[in-house]
Order: sequence, then C-alpha cells, then structure tokens
Amino acid sequence: MTELRINNLTTAIFENLNFELTGPGLYGIIGPNGIGKSTLFSLINGEVKGFGGEIQSGKVAYIPSLDIFDKNLSAQDYLQLLSSEELAAFQENLEKMGGADYLKKKIGKYSLGMKELFALLYVLALPSDLIILDELLDGLDELRRFAAYELLKAYSADKIILLTSHNLSEVFKICDTVYLLDKDSLTAVEDFDPANSLNLLKFKASNT
Repeated sequence: MTELRINNLTTAIFENLNFELTGPGLYGIIGPNGIGKSTLFSLINGEVKGFGGEIQSGKVAYIPSLDIFDKNLSAQDYLQLLSSEELAAFQENLEKMGGADYLKKKIGKYSLGMKELFALLYVLALPSDLIILDELLDGLDELRRFAAYELLKAYSADKIILLTSHNLSEVFKICDTVYLLDKDSLTAVEDFDPANSLNLLKFKASNT
C-alpha cells in the first residue's frame, strides 16, 4: 500500500493532525527543533502506542537512531540477516555510492559518515512501501550525499520516502514536495527563502 494516511492524530505533541500522501514520491518534512518530527516518524513506524486517531501505511523501513547498531558488531554481521535478494540490492547500491572497505570492521570504529552510509543502504535494501530518513544523510560528504539523492529519486518512483535534513536548500532542491510540520498540520511549502531559514514558521505555506 503506497500511501500514508493520518487521521485526527492526537498525542501530547499533536492535536487533531490530518495528512495524507496517496502516491509515491520524495517528500521533505521540515520544522523547528522540538516540533515532533522524530516523534511523528516513530508513530508512523508503530513504535509509539496509545495515541488518539489513526495512522495507515504500508510496510515501513526506518532506522530511528544510528545507536540501534551494536558497536561491537560489524556491518558484515548485519548483512548476514538479509535475504539473498536484499543483500544483492545492498551490494548494487553500495557500488553506486562508490563502495566501502570498512564493512568488516566493528561499527564502533566507524565515523558518522560511515555509519550513515551503511544505515542508508541497509534501510533501502529492506522490503518496504514507505522509507523514513531522519537526518540520515547529513554526515555524508557532498559527493556521496548527492549520489544518495540519486538513489532516493529512483526509489521514490514506487515508494513514499519521507526525508528530513539540516540542509534545507538541498531538501527543497531534491524533494517533490516539502511539508512544514506543526502540532495540528502538515502544510506544503511553496517558497523557500534562505534568509529566513532559521524561522521555519514564517515560510509561506498553503494548506494541503
């Protein structure tokens, strides 16, 4: 089911939030720190229970934190958990991203960029209808980050991808639509003014 429907979502943070995406695409989610982006993603992923309203989506692929990976294990250890088809997808995407020679080393020795590259390729390899990337590309160097964007564009042809990043100009450049999150709304942002990027609530938005 390549769609996301949020109906009357009410929690300690959100108040009657309604939102829907009815087709595949690459969608940016932005908002001030603390507005609840990560909480919303955890709700969509089914990690958080006991909320009011309803969330409908297909199969979700989401890595909420890089700390989820055991620092005493290697990427190669985690790759053994993948099916042959998933592993083939991982290897193919790894080649597109320029390869990596550290996958047999313990994750605790990885740099931020190394961890993010592994996490990105791992989550893309998993079967899903909806992929969530919560600031998962910010530690990559520019060359790999833009290679990652090319991968995401390809995957967004038949999946919903939700993306957050500190680099707002890139979010607006690569995403099909960017939405501004507030406690009771997700609204499509029509204009991006870099001079006002620190004050997200002043973006000109139109209700979806």
